[in-house]
Amino acid sequence: MSRTEAWAELSTPTGPKGSGRARYAAAMSLYNLGEINAAELEAYREAAASDRRDPAEALADRGLPLPRPSNRPSGKSQ
Repeated sequence: MSRTEAWAELSTPTGPKGSGRARYAAAMSLYNLGEINAAELEAYREAAASDRRDPAEALADRGLPLPRPSNRPSGKSQ
């Protein structure tokens, strides 16, 4: 999955069957590219358990903003 595809997939709407797993797969790709950090990846993993869980809630529970490509540093985030 390319960086562009992963960012697009990360914003898959909540609700449809498989949407949580699709967002988590995109998050794993972005993590491997160094675009999101481990805490952000964990929030997407947690939210993936339910297709209806908005990852923004899991991120907010951790005090993290919703990741956006425009505010990401290059390389692995810590």
